[in-house]
Amino acid sequence: MFEFNPRSPRFYNFSAQFVFNNSSANVQSVLLQGYCYGSTISLPQDKLFYPPSFVGVSTKQKFLVKNDSRIPIEYEWRVPEKYRNEISFTPSKAILQPNEEARLVSCFTALKKKEYQINIPLYTRNLFDQMKSTIGFFSPGSGL
Repeated sequence: MFEFNPRSPRFYNFSAQFVFNNSSANVQSVLLQGYCYGSTISLPQDKLFYPPSFVGVSTKQKFLVKNDSRIPIEYEWRVPEKYRNEISFTPSKAILQPNEEARLVSCFTALKKKEYQINIPLYTRNLFDQMKSTIGFFSPGSGL
């Protein structure tokens, strides 16, 4: 059994030499190839702008988030504790399949009269199922 543990997202290509029956006359070369994809999520813009409003009045912005990678990923907006009463995202956590887009709604409620600039981290996590990606070969009568 071979295990593929890539260190960076790219195409991997390797040729392995196998000796059968302890004889140099029985050397077989097997080409091993693998892909590694990193998680990439995109937003239509770097910033969300909320029009001027009044204290206590909520403003909503709709926007898209897209999984640009070839693997399923889970994303989560982690609003800092001090802003949880002022800004929210719906859904705040979800799974996106490869190349899938999702519509999100962000709601902002100003609690004070001031100009806001808030950085909200968006965390992503690869959802990799080892069993679905395992490929095995068995040759009947091979003694294995």
